[in-house]
Amino acid sequence: MMFVFLSNRFDGSTDDNQSKESLGDLAITYYINNYDRDIDPNTLEAEVRSYGCHYEVHIYQETQLIKKLRWLNEFNANSFQ
Repeated sequence: MMFVFLSNRFDGSTDDNQSKESLGDLAITYYINNYDRDIDPNTLEAEVRSYGCHYEVHIYQETQLIKKLRWLNEFNANSFQ
């Protein structure tokens, strides 16, 4: 299942490690706002993987994978899927 999140707050153009941290933070915020507003954000971790054409963000709660998101940056339409 794909999920879309539109944002212009991440462009991937800065330092790669900093970009991944920023994208991970955005993904956690997106997850909380769209799936579980009652979750404690301190229990969440984001793992960002770059595949060249897109990023994948895996959201973990206490080592359990709870959501996979994909970030696309195409035609100036930044989005999570």
